[in-house]
Amino acid sequence: MTDSVSTTNLQQSNEKKPTGSRFMSVLLVLFMGYILLSIPMMLLGMLVGFQVDDDMSSSTWVWWLIAIIYVGVTYLICKWVWRTYKKRAYEDYTQKIRKRDGWINIAFAAGLRVLVFVGSYSMIAIYGEDMSANDKALFEALGIDKLSDINVTALLVISIIIFLIHITFVAPFLEELIFRGMFKERVFRQHAFWLPLIISSIIFGMAHMGGNVIASLMYIGLGVIMYLAYNRRGNIKDSMMVHMINNGVASISIIVIIFTSL
Repeated sequence: MTDSVSTTNLQQSNEKKPTGSRFMSVLLVLFMGYILLSIPMMLLGMLVGFQVDDDMSSSTWVWWLIAIIYVGVTYLICKWVWRTYKKRAYEDYTQKIRKRDGWINIAFAAGLRVLVFVGSYSMIAIYGEDMSANDKALFEALGIDKLSDINVTALLVISIIIFLIHITFVAPFLEELIFRGMFKERVFRQHAFWLPLIISSIIFGMAHMGGNVIASLMYIGLGVIMYLAYNRRGNIKDSMMVHMINNGVASISIIVIIFTSL
């Protein structure tokens, strides 16, 4: 009994803890998650909008100006968030993703797609719609409902490619750093599990504008699965990979819809 208590005390004494003000860390995460991430998406919407809207499609110089601003702003945001995460990270983010880890991450991503499938069909059955408010906003930003009535230009194609690259790679990179890694490692002790899992998943779900109960629960569930992927080794790269695979599948679906709309 004494040996067991001693072992527990030793583990607690060696447990890594967050540094700095936890209150300010929570405010930082909320600022990044709800405000900072919206800036690149707003610029992306403008890029596509200038090509979809007939009144603005002739303003090529404005499109290039917005494109340059998007690239510069997104680069600075990614760089700042990454440096902010590393500054107080206590997990080993330098771990490599081995072949076994890759397959496990693919299994997590498959779980995400199953959850999305179930959530989508549940929304159809109950609400008569298969998209969350977040997905509707993405489709409106891409102007998919207008594609059959407009001329497809090179800038429109480039705009859509940039948009899809962002939601496939950039958004997962930033969201995992903010909602999983940074939230856990700046607020909770290393061995904390249930509180960071639940709270970070709820914050992630709220940030994605479900629009109805099922969609909100679906996004919270996605947050739970990605947190489990991160927590498995304490490696933020794992949840990034899972998130990118999931969003990559969604991007392929969008491409199929676009081609069938033209």
